[in-house]
Amino acid sequence: YEKSKNSQYTQHQIDLDAKQHARAEAIAKELTDFEQRMTCAERQAEEKRAEAEMEELEKHRDLSRTHCVVDMDMFYAAVEIRDQPELANKSVAVGGLGMICTANYVARLYGVRSAMPGFIAVEMVKNPQLVGSKMPPEELIFVAPNFAKYTKVAMQTREIFRAYDPNFQAYTLDEAYLDLTDFVSSSGRDAEEVVQEMRKKVKDSTGLTCSAGIGPNRMV
Repeated sequence: YEKSKNSQYTQHQIDLDAKQHARAEAIAKELTDFEQRMTCAERQAEEKRAEAEMEELEKHRDLSRTHCVVDMDMFYAAVEIRDQPELANKSVAVGGLGMICTANYVARLYGVRSAMPGFIAVEMVKNPQLVGSKMPPEELIFVAPNFAKYTKVAMQTREIFRAYDPNFQAYTLDEAYLDLTDFVSSSGRDAEEVVQEMRKKVKDSTGLTCSAGIGPNRMV
């Protein structure tokens, strides 16, 4: 922090935090004042209105479908570590001093995150005590992005996803949204078993792991 507290990035984050904190306090005060002004009758009326709205929403809620959201774990970094296994236990970031695309889990223990300026990340890994990390001091290793390679791997994963949902959606290289309803119904298997199989196929095909969530829609 001492190394980067005067940087434009840090000042911007501090300003954002201050604005969000002030807004949260203002909303909390407004709610408290409103509640104190309410009579018992008004409170009961509001509770009934809220219950009625919840009942109406419940009528339109569709829990009949099975959706799955897949997220490749630390995708860019994972691809690089797969191809350079000697980096597996080191702090690795894909990007450069200007900006980091992603970081592996070791680097994240130092507080390194995506979209962080690389020069700040270097100091965080070199001086972990400055950010409250208990990790030992280390040198952050940068790997230049190779989007052609990442795209090729993403195409491998998408071929697997397509077998489960021909109309799946993917807005980035490392994520996918699938509607598994038809596949689960036709296969006679439960969603958890299907997703476990899909994750295994991704691992066998690419050497990479992915996380997946199951819900009645892709927002849950």
